Amino acid sequence: MTQKAMRLSGSKAELIFYETHGRTQSSAFDPDVFVDVEGVLAEKLRIIRCHRCQNAKNGQKDILVGYGLLQMQFRGGQVGRVYAEGFKFRYPPVAGQKSVLLGGLPAGR
Repeated sequence: MTQKAMRLSGSKAELIFYETHGRTQSSAFDPDVFVDVEGVLAEKLRIIRCHRCQNAKNGQKDILVGYGLLQMQFRGGQVGRVYAEGFKFRYPPVAGQKSVLLGGLPAGR
């Protein structure tokens, strides 16, 4: 729906996908750019913990925190960082347009 709305409106905005914390959806996720998140890790974990209804299962706490840490460590390892997040462009920035992912690390292909 978002892609159709962008096409119909003639929008030149970039459209960026972020991977989920799900195992099957993330296994095929192939980021175009990475963002080092080590400097904001504590804040990210605090925000993940706000999802109380999704963050506990069968008496276990911090389920999403655990998934998030593993995912950020994995993506960080792909680009030589401790923690990173990966993003996939559906519509990359057009020539002359700065990306909202300023300071992003290229995927290094």
